[in-house]
Parts: sequence; C-alpha cells; structure tokens
Amino acid sequence: GFGYYIFRGANNEKNRFRTNPKDPKVAHLKYMETASGSKLLISGWWGTARHINYLGDWIMAWSYCLPTAIAGYIIKQSSPAPISKGQSPADGSIIGGAPIKTEVVQGEARGWGMLITYFYVFYFAVLLIHREMRDEEKCMRKYGKDWEKYKKRVPWRILPGVY
Repeated sequence: GFGYYIFRGANNEKNRFRTNPKDPKVAHLKYMETASGSKLLISGWWGTARHINYLGDWIMAWSYCLPTAIAGYIIKQSSPAPISKGQSPADGSIIGGAPIKTEVVQGEARGWGMLITYFYVFYFAVLLIHREMRDEEKCMRKYGKDWEKYKKRVPWRILPGVY
C-alpha cells in the first residue's frame, strides 16, 4: 500500500497540476517556469525527488518478492503421542499431558529456494535507474540551463537523501 500511495500520489499531483494548476489540491504547489514556458514542480511530491514516482513503483515491486521470504522452510509439528480426532497440531493442543511442538526449520533448499524470487526487485531497480538516466538526458536537452537550475532546487533523483 505504501508504494502505491507514493506512486499514485505523485502521478495524480503532476496530472492535476498539468490539467488545472488552480485546482485547490495543487494550487499551493511551488514551481519554476522554464524559458520554454513549462512549469516544473519544486514542492510536493516532485519537490522531494525528480522521479519520486519510480520510488513508489519500486516499493510495489517488493510486494511480489517479500512473501517468498519463507521459501525453503518447513513447518514441522511433533508430539509425544499420535494426534486424535478433534485435535490439530496448529492449535497447540495437549496430547498425553504434553503440548504439541511446532517449529519452523530449513528444508533442503537451505534458503537458496528464495534467492531467485528476488531477481525481479533487483532487475526492476536497474530498469528504473536506467529509465531515470534516460529521462535526465531528455530533460537536459529539452530544458537546457533551466534543468540545471531545477536540479539544484530538487537535488535527489529517486530516493530523497540517498540518490
């Protein structure tokens, strides 16, 4: 949800500003006007990073990988006596005076079973950084010196405070 919030919030903000800068939801935003007449946002989502929507997109990519964190593990139940009708290893029932023991142990994959599932998030990070670099070149050609001024106002590319 957090990644979607950033992604949609940033894109909606930019779209509202482009279509109706007087909309009360975006009228308070600060911007700089370029020599070509374009308006570049320097506050709100777009004041935090020049491609803040990519951050939201990347956080969403983690949601596809994080559920695999337990890949390669097995849930093992053990008890001193056989399980009888009406008892479940999952409910912590007591059999013969001793509780059923439930533990999570590594299976034969020993953690390797999940490494490949994180390929997507790393691939997507490379893709987004490459896209951001192409966008930067395109904006430099389009806005020239104004883009240099904009980069000084909004120094972060994707992740505020880091990159």
